[in-house]
Amino acid sequence: MKKLLVIIAGITLLLPQLALADFVPSDEDENASNTIILDADDTGGNVTLQFGASLGKYLRWNSSTLNFDLSDDLTIDGGFSQNGLNITLDADNAGAGNTVNIIANQGSDNDGTIRYNATTNEWEYSNDGGAFTTFGSGGSSGTAEYFDAYDSTGGTSIDAGFTDIPLGTERKKTTDFTHSTGSAEITVNTDGTYYVNYAVTTDITSGTNRSESEARLMLDTGSGYAAVAGSIAKMYNRTATQGDATASRSFTLDLSAGDKLKIQAQRSSGSSNIATLAGGSALVISRVEGGGGGEGNHTQNTDIGTDSNTFILDNDDTGGNVTLQFGTALAETLFWDSSNSRFTLTDALRAEGNLAVIGQAYVADDHAATDSDGTLSLGRNSNTWENLTWNDTNDQFQISDDLSFGQNQIRDVALHNASSAPGSPVAGQIYHNTSDNNTYIWSGSVWEDITASGGGGSSDFEGVYTTDVDKTLTTGNGAFTINTGTNDFIVASNDWSIDASGNIGIGIASATAPIDIERTGAVMEIGNGNAALSYITFDDGTDHLFGWDSSNAAFGFTDNIFTNGTIITLDYDNTGPGANVGIIVNQGSDNNGIIGYDAASNQWVLSNDGGAFEAIATGVPVIDYGTTANTAGNSVTTAFNKTFTSPPVVVVTPNSSDTIGNNDTWYHISNTTTTQFTITVDSSNNGESFNWIAIGT
Repeated sequence: MKKLLVIIAGITLLLPQLALADFVPSDEDENASNTIILDADDTGGNVTLQFGASLGKYLRWNSSTLNFDLSDDLTIDGGFSQNGLNITLDADNAGAGNTVNIIANQGSDNDGTIRYNATTNEWEYSNDGGAFTTFGSGGSSGTAEYFDAYDSTGGTSIDAGFTDIPLGTERKKTTDFTHSTGSAEITVNTDGTYYVNYAVTTDITSGTNRSESEARLMLDTGSGYAAVAGSIAKMYNRTATQGDATASRSFTLDLSAGDKLKIQAQRSSGSSNIATLAGGSALVISRVEGGGGGEGNHTQNTDIGTDSNTFILDNDDTGGNVTLQFGTALAETLFWDSSNSRFTLTDALRAEGNLAVIGQAYVADDHAATDSDGTLSLGRNSNTWENLTWNDTNDQFQISDDLSFGQNQIRDVALHNASSAPGSPVAGQIYHNTSDNNTYIWSGSVWEDITASGGGGSSDFEGVYTTDVDKTLTTGNGAFTINTGTNDFIVASNDWSIDASGNIGIGIASATAPIDIERTGAVMEIGNGNAALSYITFDDGTDHLFGWDSSNAAFGFTDNIFTNGTIITLDYDNTGPGANVGIIVNQGSDNNGIIGYDAASNQWVLSNDGGAFEAIATGVPVIDYGTTANTAGNSVTTAFNKTFTSPPVVVVTPNSSDTIGNNDTWYHISNTTTTQFTITVDSSNNGESFNWIAIGT
């Protein structure tokens, strides 16, 4: 072939007037060179590499459009690299008005396809041969519509009979809504599905009578206002200094143009004077439209996921409550309660694995009340939970079953003090009678005096002990009584002690508390070592249990779990690295909902109603933190260390011990921009500094 090229080149030089025809190599031609040059004489124009005389397929450099043209489909068995900025499909516009596809060929399996729909003028995708879905939504991908307003002044009297709550300040409002500043009424201008969230905060302005108030959402579809079913939210108002309470509800409603909404509240019990708090009542509405793109509510189909590690709600930082809802009809939510600065679950939480709380864990039947019972349930006995309960009425802890210390010490224990014997005693029950200063034990039929000088004329302790060879006091089947009269009963030994104040020490010679256990390792054991359930019961009239479920090899709770900590760690002891970890919403006979961490793909995934697991979509957050200067003069402005594209969410905590959070002091954040924020405190807290953290994008 080299010789042929040389001959052709020679003929071209000798006969310039002779046109050179296309070069057609034979099957035997070979070329050891790494390069074959077409148009070696640079005559210009289109340059073509053709495959087959009759086949006529070609790769051509198009000198007019300055790009390569391929006359048919291209299949690439290896990778594909692109240094340019664009890949254009249907570049010659021959298929104008036709749908254009990018297909991921899966062989015998169904293909995955991304296409531009020429009819709807939208990008769509299909997973595994399924139906096509528009990018960015499960339905409409139009502009989000929303309304966000709050009661900035407060002071609306809440008496018996429902009263409208005016909304004096609008944070956000699009053309989908009509509202006059200061009015309680909002008109919807467009048909659609809407996500609605309201919150109301009330407080006792005067009076000492414990009272309750309630709020509701009202809807007028053209025939007058009526309460939205299931919209009632209760508030407990205790006293004028401890009476503030917040209630909120969330809904998904189908609304028509012209429908009107408002929130109302009333005092439902008690006689104290109640009014709304400034900034404590708000109404947020956003059009869902089947999960439309942009701001507002987002409905996630279980067939859609994300490889990102973070999913951000309220990405535009509009503020207010932020809610993650499970199911439209189910309507169970995990939401950030902006009024109380905490997360709230609308139903019970069951942790199938370990639950670690970094910080304090609070158990109470009513977290809004100053006084409340609380129950921690541990394990079950014959299908009944065993409980550790705080009984607020009796001002004491109660345990529903026997308590074993596993031969460990119990320290600084004071016996039950009463002026008369307790009712309905059981054998072995002990109490100290404050009338005669003697201690008694119930034998099963009578109260036996066990103080040193009593008990029917028994010998004193010293006499019995000094004459006993093995220093062991044995009573056989009879009662053994120690009566100290009016003197203290004191025990001092290497293993345990009782001091003059009745404090019991275990593993310590001198107790510093009613029960002082100074041991390392396990100090308390619940259960008897077999496969039965072990639990603690908190009894406020109803058993509330926390315990070990041996059949499921997990701790269980019969009621809600509440924590003021900021982190819940699953697999805290890291015994399952590489294993999946999850949070399961148990639905009984129905399929469960699950949020989990997939160890194989290193990402969070979720499953709705027993469906397939899909990764949770996330964004990229920016997090900044630091400490403010002292708030001399009531306020201080602090600059961020990092750059935000929009004002971030800022959370502050006092840097030193103070009374922030009590009813007679306050602080708030204002003037938040992309570069700084201002914190203002009341005069009693001048000179305080604060730790802060900012989260945004």
